[in-house]
Amino acid sequence: MDAKWMLAALVLLAPSAAGAQQLCGSSTVTASAAEIFVTVNQRPGRAAIVDYVMAKTFSADRSFALEAGYAPAEDTLGPPDYVSITAYMPLPDPARAQPERIVMRIGDGPWSGAPFMRKPDRAWGDPKRIEGYLSAIIGPEGSAQLRAAIERSDQVDVRRLDPDGRTLGEAAIRFTAAPSMWTLYAKARKAALADLKPCGPPLVIPPAKP
Repeated sequence: MDAKWMLAALVLLAPSAAGAQQLCGSSTVTASAAEIFVTVNQRPGRAAIVDYVMAKTFSADRSFALEAGYAPAEDTLGPPDYVSITAYMPLPDPARAQPERIVMRIGDGPWSGAPFMRKPDRAWGDPKRIEGYLSAIIGPEGSAQLRAAIERSDQVDVRRLDPDGRTLGEAAIRFTAAPSMWTLYAKARKAALADLKPCGPPLVIPPAKP
């Protein structure tokens, strides 16, 4: 689980100040390369509402994903208000990881990406897992271009680069078309509403062990 999904879990499981009657539900629905995660919340005396939506489309080898976060919605999804690119890789020893950066190219345009580098993080969860991830930091101009490409399902070419500019991994991804993602959203929302139960206690997440 990467950082954004971990934060969503924290929100989902946080206790309500209004008491134990607050209800929470969540659901993840997948189809082919697409995945969508939805959480819902019901406060005492109110109707349940969607409070978090994150959608992904993976590359064919699942080494990269285009991600889109949406403002809470009910019947359908509007345009994404958050977009990102995440790379996945083996990470047996996080302490020995080298800095990397992610660059992208939309259509025949130029390659672009943040000029600085970061080390991958260990995927949250089972400490025996050796998967790591790195989410791209994209400036305002790049975010606007990526958001437009996601909305149009344009091809986005992505690469991981090492400190010397060598390619560590690459892929081409088209974000799942809106009608198909809307269908997945409807299924995930329905399942999350059916999953309503008292919200759990706060999560305490220890750091992953190498």
